[in-house]
Amino acid sequence: MDSLSTGDCVAIQTRIDNVTVLMVSCYMDRNDAICPPQAFKKAVDHAKKHGMALVAATDANAQNTVWNSTTFDSRGSARGEELLAYIAKENLIVENSGDTPTFDNGRWQNSIDLTITNQKGHDLLSNWQVMADENIVNSSDHHFITFSCKPRSGLGKTKFRDIAKTDWEKFQEVLAESMATCSGTFDSVERCATPENIDAAAKKLADNIIEAYNSASPEMYVSNKVKGTAWETKQVREANAGIRCRLRQARTTRADKDWSELRSHQAEYNRLVGRTKKQKFREFCMKLEAKIKLQKNISNY
Repeated sequence: MDSLSTGDCVAIQTRIDNVTVLMVSCYMDRNDAICPPQAFKKAVDHAKKHGMALVAATDANAQNTVWNSTTFDSRGSARGEELLAYIAKENLIVENSGDTPTFDNGRWQNSIDLTITNQKGHDLLSNWQVMADENIVNSSDHHFITFSCKPRSGLGKTKFRDIAKTDWEKFQEVLAESMATCSGTFDSVERCATPENIDAAAKKLADNIIEAYNSASPEMYVSNKVKGTAWETKQVREANAGIRCRLRQARTTRADKDWSELRSHQAEYNRLVGRTKKQKFREFCMKLEAKIKLQKNISNY
């Protein structure tokens, strides 16, 4: 949602079990004078105004015992107090639980990443946890945070037909059979001499085309399974695993040389991701363009 998104705060609107949900990802700069930032407050106000469930994942850079922070400094503590006051004022909920730190750079650990919801968002959210297992590939010094957004009554299955997977030979066969059974409708100009006959013939032709298409392109269901990103290729995954290996080594040795190698590998990884994203986006655009042309051709029948 462009009206609610900035460089540090991104908001999207979706629906879960007929509940409109505002999903927010927000980075709260430690050097900002205000915590939370205005962009986050705007998203909270929008959810309240429109009766939406709010689920916000934040890198708050704020410290407070309420979310089990263990290391404190004057700036982080002040930000924590200000953020907690805002949360209480807006009747929001901090979903963090347990004492596993959300941040670990090998030198110090703390809980500074918050998942914040309103009551409707809280009713949808469950199984919040910090994934601090070293076997999980993660190039960041922030641990993964996972949770489930489960609908109360279950999502209805959405059906659709994928035109790109249509069996066009079957389409032509079924259409030919259908046209053969009603050949008398179209075999002479006299039969289409009146507006009523023309409308009847056009409707019959359209029905035959739709029937043939439905036979050649069976209905499919939208999967709820989360697919991996297209740019996450084998090369990218291997580079990411290399970062994790170097991160463990740097945390163990605490040597400047190892930290320098880690930063160098992270920079190369970021460049690789950038190149791969551009390549995959070009491929996506080419496939999309081909599909649009195909749909236009079908609509001209």
